[in-house]
Amino acid sequence: MRGPGFSVRNRTLLAIAGSVWLAAGGNVARIGVQAYRGLPRVGAVHLLLSLVVFGLFGSMFFRMSQKHTRRIRGYAGETQPFWRFFDRKAYLIMAVMMGGGISLRYSGLVPEVFVAVFYTGLGCALALAGVCFWGAFLRGPARLLLAGCLWLLAGGVVTGLGLAAYGTLPRVGWLRPVLSLVVFQVADAPFLFLAWTETRRLRWDTQDRRPLHQALSLRTWLTLAGVTAAALWLARAGWIPPDGVAVVWTGLGAALLVGGVLYFVALWREMR
Repeated sequence: MRGPGFSVRNRTLLAIAGSVWLAAGGNVARIGVQAYRGLPRVGAVHLLLSLVVFGLFGSMFFRMSQKHTRRIRGYAGETQPFWRFFDRKAYLIMAVMMGGGISLRYSGLVPEVFVAVFYTGLGCALALAGVCFWGAFLRGPARLLLAGCLWLLAGGVVTGLGLAAYGTLPRVGWLRPVLSLVVFQVADAPFLFLAWTETRRLRWDTQDRRPLHQALSLRTWLTLAGVTAAALWLARAGWIPPDGVAVVWTGLGAALLVGGVLYFVALWREMR
């Protein structure tokens, strides 16, 4: 049907596609995270393998999102039926991946460690495609949106570790939050400077088509990956007492979150 109740503006198709991919990716990633929580031990190798899965599928889904974005923008009329955010091939891929993934998870044919490693990476890759569709919908550079999400993800992980450590303390007091604020003030300046230089690089980049990994420079990739991996490793190794993890990780993660917010400020300025 093509009646007014079933048609939307072409640009709205990008938002619908982004929402569908984010919902699918969130559901698959949720299965993987639940499996991670059931493992007796999570090592750096597991996280590295999830990152490899994310890189392989994320590159493929990123190219697919760019292809569908061009298809949607190339539609001849101002409005289209809402289901045309996908073509038949994309519907088939989504159905096979969602149905097959859920069936495989509950069939018991694969070990729990495979579910944790593979589903977490795959779900994050699916969600990445959703982020790219939303970046196109917002008419801002998708790389700004992606980079901001990566900063927020790293900051959320590190801050979550700090707050979880705060929850294990018998008494928080006033000194520890003040020390967390000091850590935030110390770490905020270099992170803000790094995020500011990155947003300027992305905003002044005149080339629309860039590889996915160039949303962040090598220096920023190493910074985010190094800080997040070190925080996860040290928190699980037990080399630092819980009050130290609570104080340092909370302040450090908050500084990363502020850096991520700066990307969204730059994205808002692009949209004006």
